[in-house]
Amino acid sequence: MPPKITKTKIPFRQIEPYLYLAPATILIILVFVFPIIENIHTSFLQNTASGIKTLGLNKLPIGIPGSDLLAVAQQTMGKLLFQRPDY
Repeated sequence: MPPKITKTKIPFRQIEPYLYLAPATILIILVFVFPIIENIHTSFLQNTASGIKTLGLNKLPIGIPGSDLLAVAQQTMGKLLFQRPDY
């Protein structure tokens, strides 16, 4: 009699915790992650004369000669991050 070949099954007890976390994970992605990605995506769009939205990278201050907007933003963030709170 040949030896029995048993399939290695994953017990339900190992998968069960992930099944309980799946709805919460999907909800977090829908509520928090998707709007962040959509906001970044729409920030690069610009309207053309024909009304079609196109990808407009000219809104970025990086690489524009004479634009110090990026430097001002970095200085402001540095001040906000590293200042000592006055309580």
